This record gives sequence, C-alpha cells and structure tokens, in this order.
Amino acid sequence: MSLYYADIVQHLPLGLVIWELPDLNDIATFRLVEVNAIARHIFGLPLEGDLSTVLVDLKGDQAQPFPAFLQAESPELYADVIRSATMRDLGEIRYRQPQQPEQVFAVKAFPLPNQQVGAIFEDVSDRHRLEHALRRTEQKLVVHAQKTPLAVIEWNPTLEIIDWNPAAETLFGYSKREAIGCLVTDLIVPPDVKVQTEQAWRRLLIRKVGTSRTNENVTRFGDRIVCEWHTTPLVDEYSDVISIVSLVQNITGRKQAEAELKQFAAQLEQSNRELQDFASIASHDLQEPLRKIQAFGDRLKQKYQDALSEEGRDYLERMQNAARRMQELINDLLSFSRVTTKAQPFAPVDLNRIVRDVLSDLEIRIQQVNGRVELAPLPSIEADPTQMRQLFQNVIGNALKFYRPDQPPIVQIQSQILPISHPPDSLEATQLHSDDLAPGTDPIQAAAVSPVCQITIADNGIGFDEKYIDRIFSVFQRLHGRHEYEGTGVGLAICRKIVERHGGSITARSAPDQGATFIVTLPIHQVR
Repeated sequence: MSLYYADIVQHLPLGLVIWELPDLNDIATFRLVEVNAIARHIFGLPLEGDLSTVLVDLKGDQAQPFPAFLQAESPELYADVIRSATMRDLGEIRYRQPQQPEQVFAVKAFPLPNQQVGAIFEDVSDRHRLEHALRRTEQKLVVHAQKTPLAVIEWNPTLEIIDWNPAAETLFGYSKREAIGCLVTDLIVPPDVKVQTEQAWRRLLIRKVGTSRTNENVTRFGDRIVCEWHTTPLVDEYSDVISIVSLVQNITGRKQAEAELKQFAAQLEQSNRELQDFASIASHDLQEPLRKIQAFGDRLKQKYQDALSEEGRDYLERMQNAARRMQELINDLLSFSRVTTKAQPFAPVDLNRIVRDVLSDLEIRIQQVNGRVELAPLPSIEADPTQMRQLFQNVIGNALKFYRPDQPPIVQIQSQILPISHPPDSLEATQLHSDDLAPGTDPIQAAAVSPVCQITIADNGIGFDEKYIDRIFSVFQRLHGRHEYEGTGVGLAICRKIVERHGGSITARSAPDQGATFIVTLPIHQVR
C-alpha cells in the first residue's frame, strides 16, 4: 500500500481492518494486512506494533487474524466477499471492552484487489442510545395519553379519527374501535355547527399552527356539551401535515358557572343601582317629612309647652327623641350606602395624619372620659382618605364609648407590614366583594399580591363574647340596648364595607371585661 493511501486509511473517521487470503480455498491462510488508528483504539491496541502480534489470542497461544467481535458467524463470510467480489452488510455488532460501556458498530465487508477484504465499522452507540431514549419517551407519551383525564384525539387531514384514548371514550361515549375511521365532524360535532367547525379545522390545516378554541360537541347519548380544544398539527420534514392531535376538556360545568356568575353580577349591579336610588330617596323624600316633624315639634315645645300636661310634655319629648334617632339612622344609612356610591379615588394617604385629625375631633370626648390614646407610627397606603378617616373615627369612637366605669379608657394603635406571601390574618372573618373594590380590583389579588399592613386598635373596655363577632359587623346589630349606649348599630358595618372596598379585612378579638382588639388589614398598594 502506497504511503498516500496508507495515510488516508489511518485518518479515516471509521474503523478499518484489511485481510488478505492467499489461498481462496483455505481460510486458514487469512493474514492481517492493516488496522487503522480508529480500529486499534476500539480494540484497545497500541497505535504502533507488529500486526503479527497485536491480535494475539487472549489466551496467549498464537496470533489471530480476526478480532473476536469481527468474526461474526465465521471467517468464511469474509472469504465469500473476496470470492464473489460483492459487498456484504454484516449488520450491527455489539462489543464491550473490560470495564467499558457496551458499544454498537454497523459493519460492512467489501472486496479489495489482490484477494483482500476490508471490514469497515461505524460506531453507532450514540444513535442507539438516542433511539432507546426516543422509544422510552414514546412509551411514556403513550402511557400519559392513556392515563390523562383529558380526551386525546388524533385525526388525519381528511378528518378521519386515527387514535382515541380512554378519556375520549368516557367523554363522548364511543369506544376506540367505534371511533377509529369515523369523521370527527360526523361523530361528535352537532349538525347545526358542523359547517363552521369544519371551516375552522380546514384553516388550521392550511396555517399549520396550533389553536385553542371552545367548541360545542355532542355525545353518543345526544347530550350537548361545551369543550375546550387544544389542537396541534403534526408535520413531516416537508412541512406537510400528517395528522392533528387534539386535547379536549369538558368545560360545560365551568361555562354554566360563568353564566350564573354573570347573572349574579348583573343582579348585583341592579342591587347597587337600587341602593343608589334608595340613597337618593333617603336624602330627599324621607328627610323632608322628618325635618317637618322636628321643626313643628320644636315650635310646639317653644310655644305650648306650658299649656301641655305632664303627660303631653312626655309625649312631645318622646316624639322629638324618636325623630332625632330617625335622623341619625337615615344619616348612618346614607353613610353606609355612600361607601361605594360616593367613594373617592384611591390616593396616597398618610395614616398618621388621618389618625391625628380623628383624635383632634375626639379631643373633647377623650377629656370627658379621662381617656388616653397611644399611637405608634403608621404606614402610608393607597386609600380613600375620607373613608380612612371614617374608619378610624368609628373604631376609636367605639373604644371611647364602651369603657368600664371604674377604669378610664386606654386605646393603643399599632401596625406592622406583612410580606406578600403572608395571607391576611382575618381573611376568613369577612368575605371580599368585587363590587365594593376599585374598578378592576380583584379582592383576592388585593389581599395577597400587594404587601399589606395590619393595624390593631386595642382597648381596655367592656369587651364582648367572640361568638357575636359576625353580629357586630352587621347593619343594625347591637350587643347593648340604646338606653345603655347611644348609636344606631351601623358604625362597624360601615367600617367593614370600607375595608372590603379597599381589598382588606377586619375582625376583632375580645372577651367580656377584657377589652377588645380590632384587627384591620389593608393592602399598601391597590391592584389596578
């Protein structure tokens, strides 16, 4: 072999072994002629060495012209290649060196001049591993397709079903054997939407892009259902669609729930409009006759009080007190309704300033009861400033109202910032209503996405039994008679509505004669 060709042989990227058979009728005369560098590396042989010794039998007796893994069935195969001058594909051969992973080689034998034969072998181990991994992946996909709760339907470009998993059998009522070969549009698409469904799927075949859409379908039993279809076309190397795979989920229940929710939202909107109408009536139609009752009562008292008997003066006093309570009640109801109907936009609010203003308004009351309010630093938040003032006015006012006669009231106001992942402490104590929030504000997002501040307002007053916790935040619900404590029982209901509008929550901890602690949780930033 010339130096030129010898150099080519040594640098081939494939393993190459060449033998010579001087006597075509005697395979014992086979002689090893060449082993290139790749082949030596595969056999674990030194790169240099006499060919008469490099392939010594592992038992050490004599030189063998054939490595064990290339012998295939018999050296006779290689002799036949020389005799017939025909190339032969010897298939794939597995070979493992000691303490090495198994390798797989694709081997071909080919005739050479001068009664020689060559064996060229390519390492296809990586390809085998990839094919094995691909088979494993395919097996997993098959298992997933069989076990998934989603219906998996595969169909060809003519809309014929070619695969149908157990979930599809459950959803539509047809067995796999019944479904295979049927047109998907004939089997599960209602006649009245068949044309538009076919058009949509034809467009998918043309665009070759996956889609997600909601379709009306029909089951074997004639039930119409609404399904969500996630459809993906499978294309070959020429970008031709070979099949389409659809994942199908029955969302009929969800659609019904959405429709009910939409209806509920419409009813809620109507209720809000009626509440606004009521507020308008209360502020005009109800108050006008009430003002006349109060005005004529005052005139009657001024001009004719001396002419009235003791019983008459008592009746007049009761009438004026009732009118006054009615006025307070109407005012509180208006305040309650205006939490949402007359609300101001959210803006940055310094709660320290708000509370200081409230304490200034309550200064005389604090002096009258010999009370004390201890205020720790509060954060700034996005809120309706008027409603924040109303919130603190009501809660602090209650603390100054429901005190124990033998102990001057002490009110402590503190706050802490809770991290984003921390749920509001009292989220279960009050439900959040989306209609009470700023436009576009989700109550759960408002409570969980934004960092929140938790404000506690604690007092040493008469307290209450916590079994009445829901009652104290309801309209017109009082734990004490109006002869004991003044008020209409609307104040804490207003507080609750204000807090809910801001995406927060309010609750309380208390025990009789142990004081009460009101816990208000508000987001720092409003989610828009």
